[in-house]
Formats: sequence, structure tokens, C-alpha cells
Amino acid sequence: MTARHTPPSPPLRVLVAGGGVAAIEAVLGLHALAGERVRIDLLAPGGDFIERPSSVLFPFGGQAAPRVPLERLAELGETTITPDVLRKAGVIKTKHPVKILGDGNLTVALTVSAHKFSKSAQEKITKAGGKVEVLQ
Repeated sequence: MTARHTPPSPPLRVLVAGGGVAAIEAVLGLHALAGERVRIDLLAPGGDFIERPSSVLFPFGGQAAPRVPLERLAELGETTITPDVLRKAGVIKTKHPVKILGDGNLTVALTVSAHKFSKSAQEKITKAGGKVEVLQ
């Protein structure tokens, strides 16, 4: 009796969707377990790895806290910015704590109330003559 030689089957193709830590861990884990038997493709939004530190996740909800770039605040045409103002303007959609980021420039004095501020956002708001109010 002769043994049959079957040609190797093509590798199984696996698509991992996501750009965060879990997606990277899935790719590494699959590669470690299956080796060359799988071809793994990582589909990430924007093609970049996205790190979302746990400090920006809403406790027990797993959703990222809304982040608002500083440049969007001046576009609203208001002198006092609160999470309610941001919701009414459609800048944010949830009632989760809001973090203001220092992206862009600010040339008008604004009073900004939010749950968190990046260091650069605080500096830019006060440099423009505005006021930072941290909400609890």
C-alpha cells in the first residue's frame, strides 16, 4: 500500500477588524497558535494603531469619553462652553464625561466647563484670557 501525498492546503485567511490593543493581541495570538496555517490581515480605521488608555474609558461602560478639540469650541460662537452646549450644538452625542484637547489655536476668551482638560488645552484657554472649570 502506498501513502498518498496530499498537497498542502492554502492558508486559512483571517480578517481581524479594529485598530486597538485587542486587535493587535488577536493577531499575535492567532499567529502564535496557528503559525503559517493562517494568513492574518488587520483592518484598522485609518490604517493606524489606536491606543485608548483606560483613563479615557467611561467606568463600566467601555465607551471612550467624548474628546473635543479646542478649535471646535471657538466655532460654536458661545463665550461659555459646557457639556450641554456641546450636546445642543451636536459636537458630542453622549452624557459621558467630556475631555477638552489642546488641538488647534484659541484666540477668543472662553469660559470652558468640562470633566477633563489636556495640559495644552488648559494653557491655551488661559493664555487667550479664558477660564477653565473642572466638573466633577
